[in-house]
Amino acid sequence: MEKRSIGPGTLLGPLPVVLVGSYGEVERHGTTSVIQNPMTAAWTGIVNSTPPMVSVSIRPERLSHRFIMETGEFTLNIASSSQAADVDFCGVKSGRDLDKAKACHLTPLKLSTLSVTAGYKECPVILACRVHEVKKLGSHDMFIGKIVDVLADDALFAKDQLDLTKADLLTYYHGDYYGQSRRIGFFGYSVAKTNVLKRRLPKEFWPEAR
Repeated sequence: MEKRSIGPGTLLGPLPVVLVGSYGEVERHGTTSVIQNPMTAAWTGIVNSTPPMVSVSIRPERLSHRFIMETGEFTLNIASSSQAADVDFCGVKSGRDLDKAKACHLTPLKLSTLSVTAGYKECPVILACRVHEVKKLGSHDMFIGKIVDVLADDALFAKDQLDLTKADLLTYYHGDYYGQSRRIGFFGYSVAKTNVLKRRLPKEFWPEAR
């Protein structure tokens, strides 16, 4: 089959969508708070098996970048398709402006393998990670984390065998969110105006008003 060159770019998919959990201190409106901060990322993947390691790329200007640099740890919370609107919201909003976990009704879950960073109870799978190395690549820094624990919902097990197909995991491809191969949202749809939603998305997938 003939191929068409479109030049260099980041066209790879589908990609897993995760909420990167981090912990730190932020100042809002003259008040200092310590928060658990979820940030959406799709540029992540397994990079080593022994020991198990994963990478996630984050722009240096993101609040999560500072938090992870300060604590040396993070969580990757793998989301289900039912969480798409909340995941999108955590990607378009900053923890500098509001408590994203509270806005999305995400419950921080204390992890015994990490010092201060929580996972999120509502996500079906959580990877607890300690920073092994940070590589500066250009627009993003890549955090390589050693996976120190994996937690999965009991409901995903059958006779002690993990079945991730039960989780209906969320994926991302070139600006759109998919669950079980159905397009269920687009980047920014959690805060889009009604006229945009009408034009681009079936009403059954519209996010709840915040």
